[in-house]
Amino acid sequence: MFPPTLAANSVATMRQYFLSRNWCWLLGCKFAVDSLNSVLLTLAACEHRLDVTEAVDLATLERQFQANRWGRIEWAHDLEEQELSCRVSAGLLFAKFACLE
Repeated sequence: MFPPTLAANSVATMRQYFLSRNWCWLLGCKFAVDSLNSVLLTLAACEHRLDVTEAVDLATLERQFQANRWGRIEWAHDLEEQELSCRVSAGLLFAKFACLE
């Protein structure tokens, strides 16, 4: 299995994007990335391309498919989605407030 090939300018662009942010912003985004398991969804939410609900829905597509196919345990799946939304919101809020200083 080979890693994806990235253009050199893509890596440089991402490096510049992250270097332009402060440490607290990076910490808040890391918390959201750890929750969503996706850097791209987190960055889309940080840049207001997605709201938190859309990011959580996209991050849990597989679980939603399985729940629709085999049924869902209402309280368990709902609780997991609400907890994930809270964690992502907390990380993004921390990142947003870090930019205000």
